[in-house]
Amino acid sequence: MKNQTEEQRLGVLHLDKTHRCKRNPKKFRKTNFTRSALTEEDKRALKYEQVEPLYQMWCEYYRSLLGDQQKTPDERMLKADYHGALVLVAEAHNTTMIGKVGIIVLETRQTFQLITKENKYAGKWF
Repeated sequence: MKNQTEEQRLGVLHLDKTHRCKRNPKKFRKTNFTRSALTEEDKRALKYEQVEPLYQMWCEYYRSLLGDQQKTPDERMLKADYHGALVLVAEAHNTTMIGKVGIIVLETRQTFQLITKENKYAGKWF
C-alpha cells in the first residue's frame, strides 16, 4: 500500500482517453431498412387517390430529366427516381404480379412496391 500514488489512493479516475464504441454497420443498415419500411397499417390506409398527385409530380420531374442533354438517355433512365411512376409489371419472379398496373410508392434496391387502382398494395419482388 505504500507504493500507491496519491491519485490511486484517492481513487481518481481519468476519463480523458475513453473511446466510443463504433456501431456495427450491418446492424445499422438493418435498423434503417426496418425504420423506412411501410407497416401493414400504413399499407391498408394508403389509397390510390392519395398518390395520384405524386404521379403528376413525377411526370414533371421526368420531363425535366429528359430535357437534360448532358447525360446519355441510358444514364438518365438508370439514375431516375421512380417514386410516383405509373408502371405495368411485364416480367417478375412472382408470376402473380405480372399484369398489375399501379403507382410506385416504395422503391428499394431490388424491389418496386406499388398501389393499384383498386387500392391494393402490391409489392415485393418484381
